[in-house]
Amino acid sequence: MYWCHSTMFTFIVCLTPLLVTSVLSAKSKTCSPYPHVSLDHGDIHRIGRQKYSFKCNNGYFLTSSSTVRCFRGNWTSSKAPRCLRIQGQCDEPPVVKHSLRYGDERHVGAKVSYVCKDGFTLLGHSQLVCSRNGRWNKRAPTCMDESEPLQTVAERLKNSFVTELAYHSSGTPEGRLLDRSSLLLGLELYLLIDRSSSIDPVHLEDAKNFVKFLLRRFGVNNKPNNNNGTRASVLAFGTEVQIVFNIDDTNISNPRIAAAAVDDIHPNGGGTNMEGALTKVLIDFQKLRKRAKRALFLMTDGEPNIANPEITPQDIAQQLKKSPNDFEIFTVGIGKGIKMNLLNELASEPPLSHVFILENYPDLNEVMKIIEDSKPPPPPISKDQCGYNVSKENRPWLATLYIGGAPFKMCSGVLICNQWVLTAASCLQDAQSRVDMKDVFVVLGERHLLKAEQGQTNFYVTDVQIHQNYNPKQNSIENNLAVLKLNLPASRYRPACLPPTDRAIPLHLNLKINASITGWGRTSASKMTYATANDIAFDMSSSSVSLSEERECPIRRRVTTPLCAGQGSKTCFALVGSPLMAEDSSTGFQHILGILVDRRHCSKKGQNQYIELTRHIGWINQATSNCQLKHWGVAK
Repeated sequence: MYWCHSTMFTFIVCLTPLLVTSVLSAKSKTCSPYPHVSLDHGDIHRIGRQKYSFKCNNGYFLTSSSTVRCFRGNWTSSKAPRCLRIQGQCDEPPVVKHSLRYGDERHVGAKVSYVCKDGFTLLGHSQLVCSRNGRWNKRAPTCMDESEPLQTVAERLKNSFVTELAYHSSGTPEGRLLDRSSLLLGLELYLLIDRSSSIDPVHLEDAKNFVKFLLRRFGVNNKPNNNNGTRASVLAFGTEVQIVFNIDDTNISNPRIAAAAVDDIHPNGGGTNMEGALTKVLIDFQKLRKRAKRALFLMTDGEPNIANPEITPQDIAQQLKKSPNDFEIFTVGIGKGIKMNLLNELASEPPLSHVFILENYPDLNEVMKIIEDSKPPPPPISKDQCGYNVSKENRPWLATLYIGGAPFKMCSGVLICNQWVLTAASCLQDAQSRVDMKDVFVVLGERHLLKAEQGQTNFYVTDVQIHQNYNPKQNSIENNLAVLKLNLPASRYRPACLPPTDRAIPLHLNLKINASITGWGRTSASKMTYATANDIAFDMSSSSVSLSEERECPIRRRVTTPLCAGQGSKTCFALVGSPLMAEDSSTGFQHILGILVDRRHCSKKGQNQYIELTRHIGWINQATSNCQLKHWGVAK
């Protein structure tokens, strides 16, 4: 008895308990891989051999035909399926952590209410209404922990305020880690401090010390030639608003001078003129650098009680947050009587990144210690940086190559930039012939060979470059490399890095390094130039391996010594062209040490043999027009 499963390519896979075979379809011409593998707000289902159906989620309708099929070698439609929201309906009501939600309707006018559980305070609007445009009228609220530990508050403040803003300024430790092309054009920082009568003079000193700490941490310098550093302004408000120094005060040339100016803040008594302080910031708009990041940090222990009856602090804050002002506002409330919703309405969204509550002013001293004791985090990883892996289970650079017709051949490859894949030349050329690039398809994001997955994308090949010194008649390791150019940029997949060339000890010579292989397991040690459906397991596998010494790496045709890795039958897997990867401990980035081209003694010791890449980087860069350089941030 056979169980058959059709795939997206030119064969049907039939499984028995003991046999996996590949059989040709004897009917019509087959199509190239269907180019659309995911559908936002819906699902794609394969029907039979080469037919797909589309279904949208509730509340959405399909804008194209519900099916597409292969007819005489072409898909009946190449248009991408789309699911659009049905007019008059909103998306599923947002889930708010630590809350109870009342109301599940989604029609226009439907209302959803949120109530925070005991121990949590609601920030934002407790009720959302479905608007005619199909969107909820307000952002979902947040339930903040009323007993949040000081350590957690300090870490939130450090990550969301100190660290994030620091990357906008060359005057900070974080900003100095970045190259100049990664910096925005400086930081404009406003610090507003409450000095009303409710604040004890000793506590005002705590607040002033924290302001001086921030000025030092951000490296304030208001000189005109400070093009991409931090400029700052400090305002103190009670009944009257004191401008301690302006954003364009050129006398403030360093944090020490700024701190001396802050020392001149004294208790003012009276009310809390928060509206007046925010208005002063709004008036300063013309003084700001046009493309610099703009942030406002406000500390208070109460609510405003001196204001223009026609305008509130919330109104001014909204103006500051809107274009062209574009301020990001952070609020810190200190004490038991603080109005949480006031802080939330003043601050930017989301609240957990912009609203902070402390029990008392001395807590500011502990916050400073927590921030100072933390080591500066590494710079943010660019989306174009090669080799960065957010999960050990994720291998975004691994490619599958489907070559020729049925029975097709299979190899692996590795994405080295957004449009080039590196693989073994033996996958594409043997002693008799060279594969036509029209017969090569590349798939990225594949984890199971028999499933169409949402993260998967199919590509055609528009150019093939085989190393000019590769000798297919010898089928040797020497120069066994090729690169394939994809028909479209694979911008959603992060490439792997080529091996670094500036290390005292190259990665591939460090026998203590932890390397890894990833790919689709083989069931046979034969036919190392390629694999067919008979030879492979369909689930992607990974394995950590150790590098072998040179004397442990014998080959039949020695021109140059190969790079060997793995010991034992469990490591005897992965297709030809699969990368051997290792992490550079100094950067955390994954590098390609070699490309799999041969395997020896698979049933016994199980040794994989790779072509080592450092001596071939020049050829790779030449064949791909130096495409990898931009993934190191050095190409212009």
